[in-house]
Formats: sequence, C-alpha cells, structure tokens
Amino acid sequence: MKPTLFLLLTLGFSAPLAGQQQSNQHLASLETSSLIPGSSATFRLRSTEIGQPARILIGSAAIQPLVAPHGLILVDTTPGFTFQGVIGADGLFEVTAQLPAPLGIPTGFPVSLQGGVLSISGSAVMTGRLRVIANAQNSAPFMDRSSILPTSSFAESGEMISVDFDRDGNRDLVLSSFGGIRFYRNASGTLVDESASRLPSIENETAFAVLNADFNQDGHQDLLLAGRLDAFDQALPAVIYYNDGNGFFSTAIGRYQFTLSLDAQAVPAIADVDGDGDLDVLLTDGGSHSGGLGPQTMALFLNQGGMQGGLLGDFQEDATFATGNFNTITEAAAGVDFGDVDNDGDLDLVIARATSAKNQLLLNDGAGTFTDASHQLPDFFDKSSDAELVDLNQDGYLDLIIANSHFGIDPQFAGDVLYNKGATAPGVFEDGGARFPDAYDEDLIIRLFSLTADVDSDGDIDVIILPHEFFGSVVPFVGQPVLFINQGGAQGGVVGEFLKDLNFFRSGGVPLNTFISGGGALFDLDNDGDLEFYAGSQGGIINPLNTGDFLLENIVL
Repeated sequence: MKPTLFLLLTLGFSAPLAGQQQSNQHLASLETSSLIPGSSATFRLRSTEIGQPARILIGSAAIQPLVAPHGLILVDTTPGFTFQGVIGADGLFEVTAQLPAPLGIPTGFPVSLQGGVLSISGSAVMTGRLRVIANAQNSAPFMDRSSILPTSSFAESGEMISVDFDRDGNRDLVLSSFGGIRFYRNASGTLVDESASRLPSIENETAFAVLNADFNQDGHQDLLLAGRLDAFDQALPAVIYYNDGNGFFSTAIGRYQFTLSLDAQAVPAIADVDGDGDLDVLLTDGGSHSGGLGPQTMALFLNQGGMQGGLLGDFQEDATFATGNFNTITEAAAGVDFGDVDNDGDLDLVIARATSAKNQLLLNDGAGTFTDASHQLPDFFDKSSDAELVDLNQDGYLDLIIANSHFGIDPQFAGDVLYNKGATAPGVFEDGGARFPDAYDEDLIIRLFSLTADVDSDGDIDVIILPHEFFGSVVPFVGQPVLFINQGGAQGGVVGEFLKDLNFFRSGGVPLNTFISGGGALFDLDNDGDLEFYAGSQGGIINPLNTGDFLLENIVL
C-alpha cells in the first residue's frame, strides 16, 4: 500500500488539465517548504499566466505519457491530493496547509510534487517533479561516478541543460563545447552519446551556450544554441533547432536563425516578456570577465505570435530595447536571468556585467518595456559572469546570486548573494552578509556559474558554485565546485542561511580535481528522486588537457 500525505485542506476539483508541455522555468515553477509533522507547509507555484487555472499535484512518483504532442505527468495523485486555484496578480498560486502529527507518511519517505498551469495559448504548462523527504534527517552525500561517462566527456564541456527530449521519462543531457553540441541520452541511468544521430552534423559548430524551450508550442522541447563560432573563430548567429517529438534535431525538421545584430551572441535567456503566451529570446555579447565591444550589448527578440499577430516561432528585434539607455554600457553582458523580482506578475531582468561596472536590474511594465532600476541593487563593483534569481529564504520573493571574480577585491565587498527585501520593499536588494559566507575561499577566487536546487531533498534551495582554477597559496592549484547547504529543513537552522559542505567534491579530504568550470547541471539521472551533479570542465591553467567532466551520484535516497 502506498503511504498517503494527509493535509488539512479542502479544495474544489474540476476536470483534469487537458495536456502538458514540459516546463520552462519562466512559464511555471514549483517551490515547497520542508515537510515536518506538526507544522505548516507552503506550496508555491510561480507563473506569468496571470488569472489562469493552476494546480499542484502531490502524491507518489509516476511517469504518465500523454498523447503526443503533449508531455508527461510525473505524479500519481491516487492516493494523493490536487490543489486547485488560479495564478494571482502577483504571479503566484500559494497553498499553506497544516501538517498533522504524526505525518501520514513514514519519516524518510519521499513525497512527489508537480505544478501545472493552463496557459492562455490553451496548453497546460507543467513544472518538473519535486521530491521532498518527509521529516528529512539527511545530509547530501555524493559518490564519484565519473568513470561511467562517455569518452566524449573529455571534450571541453561548456554550459548544459537537462531535459527529457525523447519523452521516455528520463532526463537527457545536452552539452555545449568547443567541438560542437553533444547529446547524451539517458538510458535508464546511463548516459549514452547519441550526438551523431540526434543533432545536425553539418552545422554542429562550436557553441558555448545551450537552452531549451517549446518555441512553436507543439509540446516538444526545442534547442537554442548561442555563442556559435565558425572554423575561423568568427561569430555565427544563434539558432533554434526544432524537436521532431522524439528528441531528434536537424535542418530538415526545422531551424530558425536569428539576425546577428551584436558583435557576438554568446549568452541567451528565454522568457515571455510581453505576457502574450509565447516565448521571447534575449541574446547578449557575453564574455566572462572581459570587456565588451559595445555600444549595444543586448538584443531582445520578440516572438511574432501572440500580440504581434505574426508567425509563431518567427522573431524580430525590439528596437526600443536596443536603444534603451541601459543598453549602451560597453562592458559585456556576461550573465542574464529573467524573474519577477517585485511580484507584479511579469518578468524582470538582471544583468551581470563582465568588467568592474555595477550590475543592472531592469523592471518590466508587463508589456515588455523595461526601465532601469539598478539603484535597487547595492553598489558593488566586481567582475561578474553569471546571475541567477531564486527564492533562497522561502519568503515568496526572488533573491539574487551573482558569480563574481573576487580577484583584487575582498569577498565582503563583492555582493555574491543579494536578498530581496520582500513585502517591505519588493525588488529592492540588500547584501546577504553573514547569511551566505563572505569569507575568503581559495576554491572560489573566481566564480563562474551557480546552480540551485534542493540537493538534500529537505524542501529548501541549496547552492553550488562552479569556479575557475587558480594558483593556490598552499597547494599549486585551487578551484573546485563548492556546495552551500541551506540551513533550514534537515539542518534544523534558519532557512536562507548557508554553510559550506566540507565533504563535497572531495575524496579522503582531497579535491577530486581543480579545473575551469564550463557549466554544470543538477538532475535526476537514475529516477530515484534525488539530484545528481554533472560538472563540465574546460581544462586547467597549466594543463589544458585536464578536461574530464565529473558526475557525482546523489545517494541521499
């Protein structure tokens, strides 16, 4: 018999959502607090689909393929619960329920959750599956499984994404690299390199960034490639390759090429910025810790479906955004992220600048027009390469993680983690201070990327920082991925405060390796409910052949 989670909440039911497309983080995302008997739990579904029907599913893990072109339902709610509501004006559907004591499930049992929103386009947008251990008492132990990776994992990996492209219930991995995009199919917990058969071989040039989204609303996740270079290291336009529904991509299936209006299109971000139900694309000139070519460093391309009344999947650059006073800074825009920082139901934009200029915050008016609100960020001036918006302290407002260099600046003056002041001042940020360690850490002298997820399955968000290898003071080289554990949940401390995990990415107290991180992913490789960690390597300072990627298996469950 399956254990059941009993929540003291009664909600109405209606007909099931008709179908789903796999989630895009800017259309729907689900958050939960810790599940502790005798206390309340909060389930929060974010979306820009204001006023649209929303549901939160709670039950046991399942894989239920829907009729093509729809995707997967990942939670079995029999037994279980479905919470029904609408996305409010603040972009949230939030449910708080008192958990009885004892909880209706055994301690240590994982509970699965998924959110869904009926979008204005008529399709159901489903989030990924969350799994939380009831009354968690676990840390986040990892085991090095890098030896099982394909031999092509020594090919200088860059940024990567984890998505179930072939709709078999397993998350696949797509990696960018100097040698072209690689497709690792997840074959029941084993990564198999199927790049030759699944990707367009003729056009698979070097690319440094890859993202996924359903650009043409057929229910299948497509690929956006950016940071492309030809054989002479000349910039190529970003492209979209459309998914045939089974995880195959080629020019014959469908391809869209953007206009190359910048000197390079290295860093992409995807969001429905004008709230018309289709996905728009931001492209920047990128360049980690380097100067930009300017004067325009960002280009916003609006999807011509929806309010534009044109062809869905066709894109035109927004001239107003191109000439905005926030877009004339010559320092490269090395990291960008969309998120609703002021909880007004639209997607705002943060920009990490690659040289010693202040990072930027742009507020969206709901129709895709942005206003510079960088004065709502503290005055920190460090070289930044990545920005990520995520709710670290579970107050319902997005906080900000910035990957800074720390080279020539004390960490306490770098502004690595900024907390949203929340209800008292929505979208105004302050330095995290002691909440997130600001002490000097040789492993993180130069920070390149951040990853966030619940790695210990206790209901709060943890943080992994991926660094650049550098010269050490005691050992020759330093620079390894670092895990910061949120002290809420299983740790029994304050949610939103973090401590470094001294055992992460180490064996016998020694780092597994030091390298220049090209990117990383947290994803459930073996479908056991916890998240594995994949770290891409672009080599080392002295030894550029030190390019082997790493796979760490999470054994918390």
